[in-house]
Amino acid sequence: MREPFRLPPVIGHRGAAGAAPENTLAAFRLAADHGAPWVELDVRLSADGQCVVFHDETLKRVCGRSDRIDETTLAVLGGLDAGSWFDPAFADQTIPTLEQTLETLAELGLGAVVEIKPAPGAETRLADGVLAALAGHWPAAAPAVVVSSFEAKIVAELKRIAPDVPRALNARRISRALLNRAKELDCVSVHLRHDRLRGSGVARVKGRGLQLAVWSVEDAGRADELWRWGVDAIITRSPDVILAAWRAKERPL
Repeated sequence: MREPFRLPPVIGHRGAAGAAPENTLAAFRLAADHGAPWVELDVRLSADGQCVVFHDETLKRVCGRSDRIDETTLAVLGGLDAGSWFDPAFADQTIPTLEQTLETLAELGLGAVVEIKPAPGAETRLADGVLAALAGHWPAAAPAVVVSSFEAKIVAELKRIAPDVPRALNARRISRALLNRAKELDCVSVHLRHDRLRGSGVARVKGRGLQLAVWSVEDAGRADELWRWGVDAIITRSPDVILAAWRAKERPL
């Protein structure tokens, strides 16, 4: 039986994305090497309805092509170089499927925040695909996982299809509407940008019985401040740096 859901203090943003190309298996492996207990990753649908781990709507920034992810088949996506943009040493890195990623994370003993990106008109297909991947490729003995989205419609679909899977609502700032919606959807946490956050905002979230994760924090001093305010999890591209700050206070993971 799984322990009650609890966010860890440090989560690798798209893996260890400060030292390896984001959302690649190399980035997730490096996050594990750096001691991160969890990673965060992004999921979109390919043109043929497959779940792939990728952040942007288009391939431009990472692969140098103008094609949209949802207009490109998995066969094409799987053959693209998703690492050279970061460093030629990562030229062997491709866009992984969600299934491949989950299997790798389970082998590494990493928990995960699986962020479902917007999918206008395909919310149900994407939610179904993520949940099917978790059911088939996430062992019962693996660490916890939470599925999140900026889209309340997607989080509502997750609640309808799989109410036992922990879920979170993402936003760029706190509002009463956000907190009310998160409670209505039985979310375990909300995930917010850190740079607009103050101690009073943290108190508002925690006062509603929600856990709080913030992104993307790369400064150890800021991380300490956020933890003092009561933030549960720091999502960071530099998990080694932020973990060192956590451990400097002799706090257990």
